[in-house]
Amino acid sequence: MKPMKGKLLCAALALLLFLQTGCAGQQSRETVPVGNLQESVDLLTEELEALDAPPAQDLGLPVPAPEPVAYHAGVDYADMGWYPYDMTEFTRRVQELAQAADLETAGEEYQWLYRQYALLATMGQLAWIEYYADVNSQELYDACQTLDGQANTALDSLRTALSQVLAGPLGEEFSAVWLEDELTEALAEYQQMGDRESEIIARESELQLEYNRLMARDDLSAPELNSAAGKIFQELVQIRNEFASLQGYESFPAYAYEAYYGRDYTPEDAAALCQAIKPLAGEYFQAVYSSSVFWDYLGPDAEFSTEELMSILRNYAPAISPEAVEAQAYLEEHGLYLIESSDWIMPLGFVADLYFYGDPFLYNSLYGNLYDLSSTVHEFGHYVDAYCNPRPNILGSAGSYDIFEIHSTGMEALFYGWYDEICPSIADAARIFCLDNLLYGVVSGCILDEFQQYVYANPDLSINEINQAYADICQEYGMPLWSQESYYDWMYISHNFESPLYYISYAASGLASLQIWELAETDRQAALELYMDLLRQGAFDMGYCELLEEMGLSVFSNGLDGSFQTACDRMEELSLAYEQAKAAA
Repeated sequence: MKPMKGKLLCAALALLLFLQTGCAGQQSRETVPVGNLQESVDLLTEELEALDAPPAQDLGLPVPAPEPVAYHAGVDYADMGWYPYDMTEFTRRVQELAQAADLETAGEEYQWLYRQYALLATMGQLAWIEYYADVNSQELYDACQTLDGQANTALDSLRTALSQVLAGPLGEEFSAVWLEDELTEALAEYQQMGDRESEIIARESELQLEYNRLMARDDLSAPELNSAAGKIFQELVQIRNEFASLQGYESFPAYAYEAYYGRDYTPEDAAALCQAIKPLAGEYFQAVYSSSVFWDYLGPDAEFSTEELMSILRNYAPAISPEAVEAQAYLEEHGLYLIESSDWIMPLGFVADLYFYGDPFLYNSLYGNLYDLSSTVHEFGHYVDAYCNPRPNILGSAGSYDIFEIHSTGMEALFYGWYDEICPSIADAARIFCLDNLLYGVVSGCILDEFQQYVYANPDLSINEINQAYADICQEYGMPLWSQESYYDWMYISHNFESPLYYISYAASGLASLQIWELAETDRQAALELYMDLLRQGAFDMGYCELLEEMGLSVFSNGLDGSFQTACDRMEELSLAYEQAKAAA
């Protein structure tokens, strides 16, 4: 994902990672009509038989965990699809797993259920991708809601059954054959969700879909939109706080940091980072608002079509690594991307895991300016990581989001040195935009985390009080607010609704990526090697602080290094040079 730029930076500074017209290479897919369900089931069955990998224990893996159909199955996005899933067989077999009397039966049921869950979760991802491309579709709206609910139910019941197996006579042997130690420990302590917890998860999904539909409307004024979005946000805050309490946590931020994102630093550590950034943030915002580059029309050289963006990735992947070359070629060959104008698709940027096929999918909406280049590069960083480091077991840890974001913002930092070749006529402008992305990620990460921690600690705030809290925090960081409508900018940031407490990951990762950028300024090859060494470590074996210390990078909890200030100074120098060149023209 990519941090949103607030609306207050005007049309030139987009929301999330957006806009551009034309989408060559986009693969169109039609949702399978319900009436063709048996035909689609038969087709998926044939795919299973054609792609099915040998049992994991025959692959020589140290831990023979069941895999999705295959890693990099080679299936084109155009040939993927979703269909209404019947949970009957899954429900029956999950009970058989829980009651299995021998290791062979338990292993067979586990493999089947694991792959079916991978299929169900993947179909949910595919439905979401289609929905984001057509938010007015009631069929897709219903499908997302249904598949999300089924996937949550399937995951909960499978984890519950595994916890029962581990508690029984087969537990030790089953664990040794099928599960990693960390997953065994987590499953042994797993408790099935209660009815209220299931209700909260279902309601959260409904509210997120309501938010997406609301933000796609163009018939509401900003105050009307704020009122509607504010009510959704208020309810999300209430039910998330309740869910955290049901899980035994004192606050939702504490729950989100530990249980959801698996961070190896605390909300208190993040609060200390926010206080350290505040004195520096004012200088950053002064650099942004004093430079007309963010307001000027930079001409067609700042506009990139889908074909041009794909060509840039294709041409520069060899300079990054062989893994980047392989990932880019695979992405393009199988059409695993949707890069299109935000006039046509939901303004978002993300990489989704299609577990069933063992492949990632890149989604990025475009806005017709220089941020389209950096946002595509950002998501490509996520894609290369997801391609090279597939999730070890989809029932276990989702990995460190703080590390994931280094893969993306670090890729942006590396491209900074290639703008003379990519867009020579506006290279300095591109460098300013790049540094702005990296610096804004740090500052906005702090602003949004402080905002969210405050709101979750005060769940009874009115909508006006939420708006005021956001405005007050922005102004503490030196962020100018031009009008009353600027108080509403938080509602345009989808993470507040869909990924609560995620934003601090942009700050943490940005601080690491700024160190990569600073190294690249003096030794590009060393920076490339550092970046790839870091990416090859993946995000599943170590936490953020642990990995940075392993790689010799500064960790914010030990105090800020000087890279933020260096980048801000460089941005001001480039902005001054831009103004002088503009005046001389």
